[in-house]
Amino acid sequence: MTRDKIKRFLATGFSVFIFSLFGLITCLSLYPIIFLFNKNQEKRQHIARTANSYMFKWFLNIVTFLGIFKIDAKALNQLKTLKGSIIICNHPTLIDVVIIMAHLKGVQCVVKKALWSNIILGAAVRSACYIPNDIDPAPFLKIVKKYLANGENILIFPEGTRTEPGKSVKLQRSVGNLALFSHANIQSIFIDCRPVTLTKSDKWYNIPDKASVFQVEIGPLFKISDYQEDKPRSIRVRQLTADMQKYYNERLGYE
Repeated sequence: MTRDKIKRFLATGFSVFIFSLFGLITCLSLYPIIFLFNKNQEKRQHIARTANSYMFKWFLNIVTFLGIFKIDAKALNQLKTLKGSIIICNHPTLIDVVIIMAHLKGVQCVVKKALWSNIILGAAVRSACYIPNDIDPAPFLKIVKKYLANGENILIFPEGTRTEPGKSVKLQRSVGNLALFSHANIQSIFIDCRPVTLTKSDKWYNIPDKASVFQVEIGPLFKISDYQEDKPRSIRVRQLTADMQKYYNERLGYE
């Protein structure tokens, strides 16, 4: 193991410790304060999501300062005026959501149900009222449609899990269904990570030989108006899903 790799290994362990410690501290202090002093539920959720964005930004500053990662996410500044849209992204690593949320303050997100009871992130997730992914389809569509109608953006990883390295992307149709049901456009984001790290099969201590570089790009906007309403909804959903999937696979070099 090279000196640089040892340094990044130790820095990674330190950053994991700091993230966990800070998460526990904020769970016991910040989020109870947000709850106590803000009785309006919507305002409370917005404050919590904004606070999460700042904390994620703080964490990214630490890992980049320590030389663990190099992150270029300035392209996300183009989406600061985006409203009432579904944001989708490929999911190569564990921290994709951290990168996006750090730069898109207040964005709503669909998350794993297990995060609601996570000892470190649970309070942050519950206070922000991120949408758990185990809700039945009918109420899920209604909940998301309400957020979109209020002008909020919702981040979804349409693969449903982290992308497997070396394999083509396969998207679930739920995002297409949601977009057509809500009449919301879909803004795509692409994250490139080289060398790839923190995949579904990686542990935090599986350190690549050199610092991973994250490059965030803004992909095409999929407009719902482009999918003819005179066709059956099932056909429109399949076409929309196929178009989104084609974009990601072309970008990854599989088509």
